[in-house]
Amino acid sequence: MIKFLKEKFSSMHIDTKGIIVCIVYSLLLVFGEYILRVLNNISLDFNIFESFYVAFFFSISIMLSSWKPLSWFIALFLSFGIMAEFSNLIYFGYWLLPMDIWLTFDRFSEVQEASLSIISHNLISFSIVIITVLITLFLVYYRKYSIKNVFLNYLVLFGLLLFPFKIYFANDTAGRRFKMTDGVALTYLYAASNFTAKILPDEILERSNIKIRLRNKPKIKSKPLIDNIVFIMGKSLSAHYISTLGYKDETTPFLDNQKSDTSSIFRTAFSAALLTDASLPFFFNMIKQPNANQQIMSMNTNLFRLAKEQKYKTSFFSTQSETNIYFMPLLGTKYIDVNKNSSIVSKDIRKSVDDKYLIDFLDTISVKERNFVVLHQRGSHEPYKEKYTADFNKFGNKSLKSQYLNSVLYTRYIINEIVKKTEEKFRKYIIVYTSDHG
Repeated sequence: MIKFLKEKFSSMHIDTKGIIVCIVYSLLLVFGEYILRVLNNISLDFNIFESFYVAFFFSISIMLSSWKPLSWFIALFLSFGIMAEFSNLIYFGYWLLPMDIWLTFDRFSEVQEASLSIISHNLISFSIVIITVLITLFLVYYRKYSIKNVFLNYLVLFGLLLFPFKIYFANDTAGRRFKMTDGVALTYLYAASNFTAKILPDEILERSNIKIRLRNKPKIKSKPLIDNIVFIMGKSLSAHYISTLGYKDETTPFLDNQKSDTSSIFRTAFSAALLTDASLPFFFNMIKQPNANQQIMSMNTNLFRLAKEQKYKTSFFSTQSETNIYFMPLLGTKYIDVNKNSSIVSKDIRKSVDDKYLIDFLDTISVKERNFVVLHQRGSHEPYKEKYTADFNKFGNKSLKSQYLNSVLYTRYIINEIVKKTEEKFRKYIIVYTSDHG
């Protein structure tokens, strides 16, 4: 084996120009990451030399591999990684997790909508990302001038497959969590390896190490004490930006005033998931742990079912589009008497409407029976500037954060109006507000 390797290495021709191009590319990639970290106020404490070596490995693999399909694969793999990792860095301030790669494809339309809305606020940063991707793809074009080497193909394949094999067969934890001290190329190599070896097989084959625990339907202990339950399910509202819970700017003045009322309770809560189509089924089925598909499908702990058994009329009103809330069967539609979404206003199953229509929906509720009502907002989801009217432009439109805070202020107004309508309409009631996720 050693003799074979010596023969292969001795027969290799050194492509000086190709190596210089790879060195220049690696330096540009490291420099581009450095600039992005500076522009987006992200720690500059990352391993520059390690980042250079990994970038050099990728670039030399593209340039000197004798298999053109392999060169294209690596170039596209690296380009997608640069685009995804840098975009996540600009928007969230940290690298992708392996599950984020799955969600990028699983919720592509939502990712696309959010991405388009933030580009205008980060033109310089995204320009750097686009230039870096184009330079990466340029390596494939320039490779026609380089000296190829067959043996390098095997080294490249070994390097690319090493991490996925270690993760799958040796249960290596590489890539499970990111490190901000790692550069973009190494981070994506780790994340993509973990995604390939763990996330993808687990999602496709529905594997889980978490034991399935089925819960029985709760026993009825007494008759309801409250005739009307109005539940407001917000959208993308983080407790961190609610002044009632300690945020420095006044974003929820109405709730601030309510805090002194002894009949009101305010608590910080944690979402079951980062996406609505996971968090809402978990919430409305009172799920306490992951791997709960069987529990959800059983409907044993479904809130709408339990409300029906206590003789409540159940209603679900959403200002989100029908296509956005495709997961409604997991919320127990067969136990929902009145189920309406934005299409009754917009006449378009793909178009959401203003949250003010939730107040109109509430007008349709009868006071002659017990009611369990869920009002589902479009709330503070991207694009933020479309989630409030001009009257609530308190924080300006110059940044995404200011637009988000305006949407929080508008949500405060909607909650206030719902409370007033509920007070006018019902004698005995309770109002609950939470958000699907932050």
